[in-house]
Parts: sequence; C-alpha cells; structure tokens
Amino acid sequence: MFENMQLVTLKVLMLFILLAIGAVTRLTGIVKEEGARSICSLIIYVVTPANIISAFSTPFREDLLHGLLISFLLAFIVFFLMSVISRFLIREKDPDKSPVLRFAAAYPNAGYMGIPLQRAVLGDIGVFYCAAYIAVFHMFVWSYGVAILSHKQKSGASSRAEILRILKKCLLSPPLIAVVVGLVIFLFNIELPEIVASPLSELATMATPLPMLITGYYLAGGKLALILKNKWILVAAALKMIVSPALAIGACLVFAVSHDASISCLIACAASSASMTTMLAAEYHRDSELAASVVTFTTLLAILTMPFFVALVGSIT
Repeated sequence: MFENMQLVTLKVLMLFILLAIGAVTRLTGIVKEEGARSICSLIIYVVTPANIISAFSTPFREDLLHGLLISFLLAFIVFFLMSVISRFLIREKDPDKSPVLRFAAAYPNAGYMGIPLQRAVLGDIGVFYCAAYIAVFHMFVWSYGVAILSHKQKSGASSRAEILRILKKCLLSPPLIAVVVGLVIFLFNIELPEIVASPLSELATMATPLPMLITGYYLAGGKLALILKNKWILVAAALKMIVSPALAIGACLVFAVSHDASISCLIACAASSASMTTMLAAEYHRDSELAASVVTFTTLLAILTMPFFVALVGSIT
C-alpha cells in the first residue's frame, strides 16, 4: 500500500507543480482573464474531446466493455448518493451559498483534474474508463446541478424554456459528444486512419498540462480566508474529499470491480470539487467567490487525500 501511495503522491505532486505554474501566470499577469477563457474553450471544445476519442480508439475487448459499463454504474451510484447526502447534510441558510456548497460537495473535477491523473497513473485505460465518469458527470451537472443553482426561490421551478436550454447544453456538451463518438469507434471496432489518429494523439498529450495550468490560474483567485468564516465549507470539503471516495471504495468492493477500474473510479471520485462550480455559480448569480474558495480548498486537500484513497483501493482490489 505504501509503495502505491508513494507512486500516486509523486504523480499528484507533479500535477501540483503545473497548478503552481498556472497560479504564477495569474499573479504575474502573464495570462489575462480573456486569455484564460480562451484556453478554457480550447480545453473543452478541442483537447478533452480529442483525448476521449483517442482513448476509445482501441481494439474491442469484452473485458474493456465490462469495465466501462461498471464505470458507468459506479459513477451513477456515487454521484447520486452524493447529491442526496449533500442536500441533507449541508444546511447553509443563505440561498446564494447553499446550492454552491451542495454542488461542490457532490461533483468531482473528473475532467480537468481526473483525466491528467488517470493518464499519469493508468495511461490510456484510465482515460478510457474516465469517459464514463465524464458522461455521468455532465448528465448530473446539466440536470440536477443546474436545477439547484438556477432554482428561483419565489417561483419554485425553472421555466420550460430554461429546462429545454439545460437539456440542449447537456446533449451538446463536447465531452459528452466525444464519449458517444468514442463508444461508436470502440463498439464497432473502427480503426481510424493515421491522418486522423495522429493529430488526435498529439492533442491528447495536451490533456495533462493545459487543464492543470488553467486550473492553477483560477485557483490563484480563490480566497482561503473565507474557509474560516463559513463552517459549511468544511462540511462540503469533508463530503467531497472523504465521503465520496469512501462510497466509491464501498461500491468497488460490493461489485468486485477489477484493479484498474477501481483505481480509475477512485481517481475520478476522489478529485477535488468540479471547476464548473465556479463557472456555473457566476452564470446563475450565486456566490462565485465562495465557489472559487471551496474549489481551491478541496484542490489543496487532494494532495493528501487522493494518494491515500487511491493507494488504499489499489491494495485491496
């Protein structure tokens, strides 16, 4: 177990060096806000989809299909349970803060932080299984997640137009489209021509440094002092960084999940609060400063909790 922990800790530290570099680019003014938004768009619309499709471009194997289906099931179970648990345990009374904290406690940074670590620890197989968590993540985020963030206290429900807009965003999410395309490639054993596969592979190599740099950029804007002023941030962080991976381990043991699929599950579920917490909080006029702070705090905690939980599940599966 300790050897596994040392390996994962080293990988996490390497990612945190990239985070630190990203933070420096903000503090020194090397990258401006407009440039950061452009990099985010590049990651969402180009790098992440290319990485997912590239990972799916592998010969069909029944064991891989089984692991992928198990990953979908595990993702749904953990995300559903965390949505319910965060709803009942986080009792913050401020309507602009409570949905942000519940969102941050329930949904992990399965893409931005998960994919780089999946690739670093497991290689393409990690990214392959992680696609399931990204797909389920977007399903929850653009349904229940957006519903609690956009909920109007007076009307009690979103309008039909808002619901349709949310559904459209969910279906047209680039990572989700990439998962569908990747599944077709994998299930039908389609071999991409070299002229397509090679650029995808090159873009996939950017899936580790770019997300980490831009996450570090935004983390530099978080205010950790807020943690001392709101006890519910600590509750949300404990749910995200301890309860979520604990549930994932339990699910892996119950379903007798394979070694690689178990580690992939823990990397996804033990990741820090989703970066989208901050973006969606701003879009729906919630407390975006609180969102940035809880994302920053859970990301810093990840350097301690992720290696422990990933090494733990690796030693018992």
